[in-house]
Amino acid sequence: LFATIGSALVLREVVRLRRWSAVVIGLLGVIVILRPGMVPVETGALWALMGAGGMACAVLAVKALTRSEPTQRIVLYSSVLLTLFTAIPAFLVWQRVSLEMWGIGMAMGAVGAIGQMILSKAFESADASVVVPFDYSRLPFAALIGWLAFGQATDWLTWAGAALIAGAAIYTARREQQVLRGRA
Repeated sequence: LFATIGSALVLREVVRLRRWSAVVIGLLGVIVILRPGMVPVETGALWALMGAGGMACAVLAVKALTRSEPTQRIVLYSSVLLTLFTAIPAFLVWQRVSLEMWGIGMAMGAVGAIGQMILSKAFESADASVVVPFDYSRLPFAALIGWLAFGQATDWLTWAGAALIAGAAIYTARREQQVLRGRA
């Protein structure tokens, strides 16, 4: 939601009613998962919302950069800036890392860089307000991986919220596909 609002206000992208509706439905899915009023809103949820605002700023910056910079340079900028911004906090809590953890860290870095390149290409190809609803799809995947890998139980409300999020993303993709066909 933050990125769609930002794409309309900052990047001057045209966001029409159907795309706004899909974003609102995705946000309702997030609200269903968080359940404000039903359960106490935890500090972690507030941090997640602030993280979503920060992510929206990053999305808008990447989208703006795709207008003038190649994908590889954007990924390089992101990597260098993230390394610089996280170096001091990491140094404050640094612990010796095993060889196995170095390997896992390197694999995570490689997968992250590939993901960033794919995301940058997506922003190069479409409006940020089209790409961003797919970012919501991380929630159902995180719930599924948490259940499969760590045995974290998710209740039906979490899955209902995830279904709203996924449905909004699928609707946005289908609608954009129809719009592109109409233009062709």
